[in-house]
Amino acid sequence: REVIGYESKPYFPSVESQKKKAIVGYKMLFWEPFQKYDSWKKLFPCARVILNYRNDLAGQVKSGFYSGSKVEDARKRTENMKRVFGNSEMQDRIFDLPLESFSLAKFNELLKWLGFSGCSYRRVAHANNNGTYKDGNNSNLVNGTCTYGLST
Repeated sequence: REVIGYESKPYFPSVESQKKKAIVGYKMLFWEPFQKYDSWKKLFPCARVILNYRNDLAGQVKSGFYSGSKVEDARKRTENMKRVFGNSEMQDRIFDLPLESFSLAKFNELLKWLGFSGCSYRRVAHANNNGTYKDGNNSNLVNGTCTYGLST
């Protein structure tokens, strides 16, 4: 299995990937393009969306590319995102994951929701300890052997 795609550029899996029945993953940093498609569920019948955001809007406007934004703008952006996804035809395929709920239990719940069994996380990975991507050991994170078996 492979996970492919990142950032805000669309990725279309190769024919070879499709023949392998690969798991295609895509991280969309900006959710606005989602509004442009009326039929996501028809186009991607197995798609799942992990909706990740921060409840701590004061912290959000001090972080990363949102640094310098206004709290009110962050509030509007977050509320609009939740409204768009909440009203979408993908509603039953959305896993709500605010930053403040990150925990071992929540990530193991996510693993099962995605369709994996036979494994669990040992701990939550942290990719940017102390504001850098150089810290942290993210090896040996999973117990067991993951198998995938999600039905549409």
